Amino acid sequence: MGQAVALRNGYRDLLGEIAQHIPSFHASEQAIARVILSSPNEVSRMNISQLAEFSQTSVASVVRFSKTIGFKGFPEFRMALVGELSRLDVQEIDRKSTRLNSSHSSVSRMPSSA
Repeated sequence: MGQAVALRNGYRDLLGEIAQHIPSFHASEQAIARVILSSPNEVSRMNISQLAEFSQTSVASVVRFSKTIGFKGFPEFRMALVGELSRLDVQEIDRKSTRLNSSHSSVSRMPSSA
């Protein structure tokens, strides 16, 4: 079994931590990790059987993966993934808002052509 990766307590970047630890995962855990990293939004809406099928692994492998990265099981991992994706969406909205406000300020400072 792979070495447990302590992500659950105080993780700041769940997807980044999974990507960083891929080399230490067993083959089935790597397959699950790659699916999560390539399609996180889709995975966040999957149940455990769907993720197992999508990653061409088993339900037991998904449970082991969840435990390896520090969660009690798949439901807890899935909730953390949903939370991470929500946090990333908020950050993206903030970045876009900042860019829009910055662009608006630049436009309002332009001299009039009249």
